[in-house]
Amino acid sequence: HSSHSFSVIEARRPEACTQCHTGPDHPHMEMWQASKHGQLFAAQETRDQAPTCVTCHMPKGSHNTGVGLSLGQVGNGAALEGSKPPVAMRTIARSEARRQRQSMVQTCLPCHSSRFATESLSQADSVKVEADAQLSEAVKLITQLHEEGILRQRNKASGPDAKEIDTAQPLVLGSDQLYDGGSPIEQRFFDMFKFHHATTFKGAYHHSPEHTHNQGFLRMKQDLTYINNEASRLRAEARGKGAAPKASP
Repeated sequence: HSSHSFSVIEARRPEACTQCHTGPDHPHMEMWQASKHGQLFAAQETRDQAPTCVTCHMPKGSHNTGVGLSLGQVGNGAALEGSKPPVAMRTIARSEARRQRQSMVQTCLPCHSSRFATESLSQADSVKVEADAQLSEAVKLITQLHEEGILRQRNKASGPDAKEIDTAQPLVLGSDQLYDGGSPIEQRFFDMFKFHHATTFKGAYHHSPEHTHNQGFLRMKQDLTYINNEASRLRAEARGKGAAPKASP
């Protein structure tokens, strides 16, 4: 809600969340608006029956907006404990994931059957796992290039006569990655991870096929195609210069 009024009615309106929960890295409002929930809200004159942000994320007035979230937690989501996430992300125990899922299903029950809600959320889990798998392929390719010595960032020393020198830099992929550094292939991975990966699985949990597929999976596939092609080009360029890549471990 705004900082100028202390209104429960205002806080319950989805527009109150728009200030933060929009944009390419977390288009939550856009996803909700594109879903059946958002369409129902827009179509109803009274707008008091369709589920909104607070219905699912602040049930019964709870201020714990993480209640009911399992693999679809904030940021880049979570991975089940014991699995190997493609980049650093939260892990969640299977028992905790089941507990959180049951909480979310209970939130769905006033409008949906337990079976429908459970199946729908399980399908979203599958989307998250597949999106992580796509990300893993990209991480593997870029990591191999770095280990082969092909990805070397160029740094310029200070001073009027400074020359650019190749130096081995640590490879950073994921949450701590800078958007304005690294090679083109690393920058493309940043877009894949920061925007398209998040949109894919968050779109699934918000029940927006447009975001899951057209703005999510489709763009992740395009990113992975670019990264594959760029990896091949960089390796061919390295061979052409006579600098045979080191063998990957």
